[in-house]
Amino acid sequence: SVGWIKPGPVSKTLDHFFRLTPNDVNFVISTTTWSLRLTNVDQFDPASLPDSIQTVVQLGRDLMTYEELDFVAVTGDLLQSALGFEWNRAMRSALEDATGKPAATAMTASTDALRAMGVSRPAVVTPVGDAKNADVRAYLEASGFDVATIQGFPTRSTREIKALPLTAAYDAARSAFASAPGADGIYVMSV
Repeated sequence: SVGWIKPGPVSKTLDHFFRLTPNDVNFVISTTTWSLRLTNVDQFDPASLPDSIQTVVQLGRDLMTYEELDFVAVTGDLLQSALGFEWNRAMRSALEDATGKPAATAMTASTDALRAMGVSRPAVVTPVGDAKNADVRAYLEASGFDVATIQGFPTRSTREIKALPLTAAYDAARSAFASAPGADGIYVMSV
């Protein structure tokens, strides 16, 4: 079983995700409303989430009361970028200590995956504008990546992100990669 701590509500849009998961993998989900603080402003303020590590750790402990978990995942890559590299490292460690289970944040999993694929200079696409993309760039650079380019969309809400055309991520990824000579991979964040 996987404990999933998610920064926004679980909606029907996740049906596709659950259809892809093996039948013998169970997800136990806990959500916060942190995504509202990220998507409805131009620039994210990490101070708006006091005690964020303790909050996530308590959610992980709470999930363990429902079911014996094998792994704990904390999604919300854009939010985690804004909270920073050190926050992700500290939160992952605190969650593992509290639950006794391996854990990952979306950003630690993403950077681990990029490294496993041999990517060192990614072209990055996000569903947000320049101010928030500065956080994404800073996180990736703190993780040891040389960001070739980062492109996004000037969205201000989850609704605006969901209203992007179905081909938005693909089109933006092609454009970003073409504009970044020397990029050795493409990283598309939650578009």
